[in-house]
Amino acid sequence: MTSLQRGTDFPPRLSRYAAAIVVALIAAAWTGACARRGFFPLDASVVYDGAWRIVCGQIPYSTGPDGFRAPYGLSAFAIGAFWMKLFGHGIAAWIALASTLAGAACFATHLALQQLTRSTVCATIGSVVTALWLQAPFGLPFLEQTAFAFCIFALSLIVLGRGAFVATAMAGLALVVAILAKQNAGLLGVTLACVTIVITLAEGGRRRAFAALATGIAIAVAIVATWLVTVSNPGEFVDATWTTPSGLLAERFAQPFTLVLQLAFGKGNLVARIALLAFAGVALFAATHRTERDLRLVWLLLALVLAQHAFNAVTNNRPENGYPYAGWIASIAFALMMRDRHPRWLAALSVLALVTLVAQGVRTGWTRRVHDALRVSTFERPLEVPGFEALQWGEPTRIAGLGIRSRDVEELVAWLVRDGRNFFVFPEFTALYGMLGREAPQPLVLFHPTSSFAVGDRVLGERVTSNLDAHGVDVVVFEDAAWISTTWILESLPPLAHWLEAFHEAERIGPFRILVRS
Repeated sequence: MTSLQRGTDFPPRLSRYAAAIVVALIAAAWTGACARRGFFPLDASVVYDGAWRIVCGQIPYSTGPDGFRAPYGLSAFAIGAFWMKLFGHGIAAWIALASTLAGAACFATHLALQQLTRSTVCATIGSVVTALWLQAPFGLPFLEQTAFAFCIFALSLIVLGRGAFVATAMAGLALVVAILAKQNAGLLGVTLACVTIVITLAEGGRRRAFAALATGIAIAVAIVATWLVTVSNPGEFVDATWTTPSGLLAERFAQPFTLVLQLAFGKGNLVARIALLAFAGVALFAATHRTERDLRLVWLLLALVLAQHAFNAVTNNRPENGYPYAGWIASIAFALMMRDRHPRWLAALSVLALVTLVAQGVRTGWTRRVHDALRVSTFERPLEVPGFEALQWGEPTRIAGLGIRSRDVEELVAWLVRDGRNFFVFPEFTALYGMLGREAPQPLVLFHPTSSFAVGDRVLGERVTSNLDAHGVDVVVFEDAAWISTTWILESLPPLAHWLEAFHEAERIGPFRILVRS
């Protein structure tokens, strides 16, 4: 059996890297332009808050007074904390992290696709589409985007390494980083990595590649396990990342027929789905009666399509957030279509699918449609908060029927600065801690019943309130404009509801109620 990795008809090394660098810079610039448009407090705060906690000296999954927990995101928090220590915690630096991840992933994508398709044109198509669909739709750094970027790094290392032990072991390390960012995206990445090894390597090199991949995964797992045992708490890690959220996963598998349909045809954005399925059709038609190499490319394309469908079937995010391999799919389809003479309608279909995918990607990123709260927003005014001036606030950011305007956030920050006391943000706009350089006073990064804590968990609820008391919290920023129902959260954490009874409303700023201890 032949390998997809053979052949010497590649462009010269310099031109290959030049094209990849140009696309990476375009990806970084586009991602940065989109990321500064709007701020959805729930999603945009998660990774920022987790990273800021580490910068402040808190320890993920420790049960001590300086510990915190989240159902996912350990590697994303660690990367964010490292970035903050280098460049600060202002929003411009945070946007630059998103741009850097996007640019690096597109650079790797371009080189890998050039290896697979043997075409600079096809590699450029793939990396440009990746630039539009990987990070830009979400904007700021997030869990899935971090996981997807490291999955792309892993696939690229497998393709470019051609079965080399070190490169494939590094792919294993990257996959563990992906899993620690978001479990579902990372585990699907492991599956894709195994499929890529089978499809792209000759039979004799697969065993060595699988051994290398397993070695890399084992090394990464050993490092994390050692850290958990010596610094953090392995029991808390397992409870937070598996035991508690596993019930939510079971709910998403409760309708097997719907799940099968979503695996086959995808979910969400109809136009993007049709374009991607059209590429699958182009690839299948173009590879008919062709070489074994072409057929294996088709299998890789179908695996990528299925992985995206599987992710969107089991996630609760907007589907536009889950097309990280769209560029790889488009590139492989074009490579197969351009390999030989085919009917004009096939070329026309390929171009139409590409134009559609690009147009949808531009629209999705620029309008910030992934976040429903920003669908009717305009982005004309910078947020006048020190360190966050690079952010164009969405006017209004509409949540729970209420609008959060830039002046509401500015007045809230000004009030908290004047007051000077320790405060507790409930439940979502936790980026306020980093904005004001204050340490988060309780262990939950995310208040999401069934995901970040079990409904009725009194032990965790009492841990939250004891930490709030230990930090001397006398002020609560209570968000009426919360995406997750505050009533549901408080019913699920009775000790916190009881703790809040000692507070009364002192002031209201837009949808924010400022509560102070009675």
